[in-house]
Amino acid sequence: MTRQESGRRTGRKYGAINGRRAVESGQLAKAVSPEVCAANGRIQGKRNAESGHMQRIQEIGCALGGKARSKALVESGHIFKITTFETRSKGGVAVNHIRWHVARNKPNPKKCELCRRDLENANKLSAVNEPPVQTDKGEANE
Repeated sequence: MTRQESGRRTGRKYGAINGRRAVESGQLAKAVSPEVCAANGRIQGKRNAESGHMQRIQEIGCALGGKARSKALVESGHIFKITTFETRSKGGVAVNHIRWHVARNKPNPKKCELCRRDLENANKLSAVNEPPVQTDKGEANE
C-alpha cells in the first residue's frame, strides 16, 4: 500500500469525525472567515507577483478582462471588425439554435438551417466511421 492510499483510507475513516470536531470547536468558522480569506488572498497575491505567475497570465491575455480587454479591442480595431449587423444576427441565430434545439435535444431540420447542417455533418461522420461491408467472397466493399 502506498502512502497516498494510506492517506485516503485514513481520511475516509477519520474525516467525518475530525470535520465534526472542527465545526464544534469553531476552527472551521475561523478558517473560512472573510478576514482570514482576505489575508490569505493578499499573501497568495504577493507570491504570484513575486514568482512571475501574474506576468505569465497577462502575457496570454487572461488577466486582461473587463475594461482593459475592451480598451485593447477598441484600440486595435478588432471590435469594429467583429461587431457588424451580420455577425450579431448570425450569433443570435446560433444561440437560439443551441438553446431550443441542441440543449433540449429537439432538432428541427425542416425549419432550422443549423439543424440541417448538423444532421448532414452527423451523416457524413457516420458514413466515414462505418466498417466496410463483407461480401460472400470475403472481400470488403466500401
